[in-house]
Amino acid sequence: MSIFLIPTYSHGIAFVLFVPAAAGSAWRVELKAVTPYREALEIIYDNIECLEVIKKPELSYKLSNATAKAVSISLNSERDWKGFQKEVISQQKTKKQSIPVNILVADRICVS
Repeated sequence: MSIFLIPTYSHGIAFVLFVPAAAGSAWRVELKAVTPYREALEIIYDNIECLEVIKKPELSYKLSNATAKAVSISLNSERDWKGFQKEVISQQKTKKQSIPVNILVADRICVS
């Protein structure tokens, strides 16, 4: 399963999340690029209906311009989130455009 993030320049740097929802649709959620890790996790897990469960699925990401064989990068720690923020913001500034990012959910099943 993927969650799509599209950084945007509209009101400063931000991430726009498209979080999978029922029936193939998606929720659209905007986060400031400086959003703390715990807050971002809470928003993602809430949208995939895993906020209240004990064992949450692992998250990772892959930039849209990465090769098909590129390995996804973990988003399971504060350090991973800071690296994610730096990488996406750097790419966005270099390319002077939004860089879509696929957030991958390892296992959709949330264990209570």
